[in-house]
Amino acid sequence: MKFLPFLICLSAVTHLAAQTIQTKHLNYQNRNREYVVFLPTGFSSNQKLAVYIALHGNSGTDKGMMDYTSLNNIADTAKFIAVYPQGISNSWADGTRHYGCR
Repeated sequence: MKFLPFLICLSAVTHLAAQTIQTKHLNYQNRNREYVVFLPTGFSSNQKLAVYIALHGNSGTDKGMMDYTSLNNIADTAKFIAVYPQGISNSWADGTRHYGCR
C-alpha cells in the first residue's frame, strides 16, 4: 500500500484536545515527502478514528487541497482524521503515465 508510510506516521501523534493541523515530513523511496494532518477537536491517541486521504490534482498542493475541499470542517464534525499528502513535483505521476487501478 503506497500510503502505508503516511498511516504509520499518524501513530506517532500525541494527545491533543483542540483541532490541530500539523505539517509532517517523511522520507519514502529516497524522497522527502510532506503531508498535512488534520486532527479533530477532542482527538486522543487512545481513540480509533477513520483516516481520509485527500489527493490533490495535477499542479495542486497539499495545503491547496485542504483549503479547496473544506474537508477539515467535516472531519471535525464526523470525527475522522484528514491527511493531505503532497505529490511529487505537485503531481502524483513520477514521469510515467498510469491509467486505471493497479
